[in-house]
Amino acid sequence: EGKKEELRKLKVPELKEKLRELGLPVSGRKAELVERLLESAEEAPEEEATAGVGVVVLQEVDEPEGLVSVKARGGLQPTKELVIQSPNYGSLQAVVDICVSGVPGWITLYAKASEDPIRAVVHTPRGIQVFLREPFPLHC
Repeated sequence: EGKKEELRKLKVPELKEKLRELGLPVSGRKAELVERLLESAEEAPEEEATAGVGVVVLQEVDEPEGLVSVKARGGLQPTKELVIQSPNYGSLQAVVDICVSGVPGWITLYAKASEDPIRAVVHTPRGIQVFLREPFPLHC
């Protein structure tokens, strides 16, 4: 109930901003927006379970029609959860290349040496595939 009261105190534009951040629809009355946020919070894993997890969110923000396409597919969904062994030595190193279908190019995830594995979640619209590969070495 505390979360519901907290959300009810927010103004509609603030609720809509929270929904946009989650990739959820922003249409409807204030009560519907609050319920949508509460439902989303119930579906999300507990904060302790995701502590230290990086989130890579890929969406077009420069092109309004790209955002419409994301909304039409139901917003962003967790598509792939990554648990990758951290580099054993040295400073910042490429650990994995990520490709999202429909997005040109690859995104390289970098990490510093650590004993802990790297945890990340890639969010995409429903039906979009995510591909991983060993990072290509850079020769500058």
